Amino acid sequence: MTSIVLHKDKKTGAYYAYESTCKRDPITKKPKSTQKYLGKWDPETKTVIPTNRKKSSKKSNGNKPLKVKINDNEIIKPIKDELIDNRESLVTTKIVGPHLVIQMILETLNMIPLLKATFPIDYKFIISIASYLLIQGQELSKIETWSLQNIHFYDEYISGPRISDFLEEINPSSMQSFLLLWLKSLNEEEFLYYNITSVSSCCKSNNYVKRGHNHDTEDLEKINIAILIGQNTQLPAHYRVLRGKITDVSSIERTFKYLDLLSIKNPTYILDRCFYSEKNVTLLLDKSFSFLMSLPSSINWIETIIDIYYDNMLSPDNYHQIIDGESISAIKHVMAFAKTDKSVYLHIFYNPSNKNSEFQEFIDNVTKLKEIIESNNKSDKYLMVNYEKYLLVIKTAKSGIKVEYNHQKIEKYKQRYSGFFCLLSPNIKDPIEALKIYRSRDKAEKYFDDLKNSLDSKRLMVNTASRMEGRIFIQFISLIFKTQLRKMLDECNTAIKHLSTNDVLDSLKILSITSKTGKHTKLYSEADKRTILILDFFGIEWPGHDWPGH
Repeated sequence: MTSIVLHKDKKTGAYYAYESTCKRDPITKKPKSTQKYLGKWDPETKTVIPTNRKKSSKKSNGNKPLKVKINDNEIIKPIKDELIDNRESLVTTKIVGPHLVIQMILETLNMIPLLKATFPIDYKFIISIASYLLIQGQELSKIETWSLQNIHFYDEYISGPRISDFLEEINPSSMQSFLLLWLKSLNEEEFLYYNITSVSSCCKSNNYVKRGHNHDTEDLEKINIAILIGQNTQLPAHYRVLRGKITDVSSIERTFKYLDLLSIKNPTYILDRCFYSEKNVTLLLDKSFSFLMSLPSSINWIETIIDIYYDNMLSPDNYHQIIDGESISAIKHVMAFAKTDKSVYLHIFYNPSNKNSEFQEFIDNVTKLKEIIESNNKSDKYLMVNYEKYLLVIKTAKSGIKVEYNHQKIEKYKQRYSGFFCLLSPNIKDPIEALKIYRSRDKAEKYFDDLKNSLDSKRLMVNTASRMEGRIFIQFISLIFKTQLRKMLDECNTAIKHLSTNDVLDSLKILSITSKTGKHTKLYSEADKRTILILDFFGIEWPGHDWPGH
């Protein structure tokens, strides 16, 4: 495997190019890397300028490279190389396919003006790093070679130290200004799905990193990311970084007070059942927020209401046909919530086909709570409030805490309440409309997987809070790119609809442009059948006289 690497002379600031070749040693069975000096790197022309060398003498080392150290960094420096001075012989080839699609995504979202307004100097740099995460999905330390081999918006060599410095120094006010402009650029009456994902980190010096249980009950060092996703646009709309100790329930108050401060007009927030608490609902009602929240049917007062409507739920009058012929029973119950004078609509649903899966989720939650209590950790308020009654906690002098299942109450839930689920809203009156809006959040769940898996944020390897903030901001931009690309593929009716975003980007990597120093003519690579279909769908002409400029 051959690649071009650059080494910087810290005294002069000049870059020198080397051809790095990695081969497997047949004897040691290990990879062995060698570097060959090419010349001085010209950042303006993006070409290598061969350095004149005198022919070697017999007493010299010949053309063997000499290992030297500059500032403790070992590099390969050839001595007495052959004379090479023909610049016109230089030919460069760069991959351009993925860049063309990202450029079109930016134009579709009208995103460049927002980035340029908030990052007038660095917006191209931000776009290039976000593009790298989307295209490669690898750690940022590998961006150096990619920046030389690909056409991208910054269109210059990007070094690892340059990225580290930028992430450390990126202006928090500029990030927040962009997020506000981006959120307001979406539909003002958008439904916004709110959720939290946990990202692990090994950097304990970061003040955001705290030990706590994630959604898989793993006890680890982590941070939390609260994210808003548009229900209509299906695009990531906003995010906030939260400390790892903060639970889903306790995150609501801070986040919604922050959103209230931004004066976002008429949003309706969609919330999963893990955010339910009487305090949270009261807060949302007091602030006159529009919302739609799923509630666990294990709550005592909900069980009481289900008992009132239990017989009527099975009546044919209350059954509705929804998507794909699914039948579901639905009833609307109007009530004043808790101690407030605010009226809300409690939509009660019963789906017998989901009875077993819903009960399995119930058992999973009870089991999670049992493990948490046994570990003497009672941080998960949601599970404690809604599922503690299904456990028997016994304290003994010898063995300490002993937790057992309350089989009688569990069996009652299985027979009486499994298969029911509820949605609460102060403004959505129709139960079927509420159900369709709530189910629209399903696609948004995939974004969390994209954020952690395909965009290299499964484990954050940054040691300061400021660098972490910058890292997550770049990943959020990349997530917007990926989401828009996926949305476009979902809406198309061509043969490429079944392709993943990675399939599309990988297919476009065969598109490259070859140019020769001193000549304006460019050579475009050939495209295979799949790539031609992708180009046709995106309306990209290939080959052409000139590839689209910046």
